Amino acid sequence: MAISGDALATMSLQEMLDTYQPTKCAECGVTLHETTTGCRTVGPKCVCSDCYFRTMSDGLEQYPICIPRMHRGG
Repeated sequence: MAISGDALATMSLQEMLDTYQPTKCAECGVTLHETTTGCRTVGPKCVCSDCYFRTMSDGLEQYPICIPRMHRGG
């Protein structure tokens, strides 16, 4: 559906959301924009950067990344 520039300029926010149906975060429901909120794919769903890193940090606290070290002597 083509929309003229004049119609787009006078379109209300609700009309724009109904027309374009933007993707929302599966966790918090915020509208995703690549430059402001991020858009990361986790499995079959898209989440914002805040939810993505919150989930990643929870996983890292549960299973921390350890550096193998050599022990001398023994």
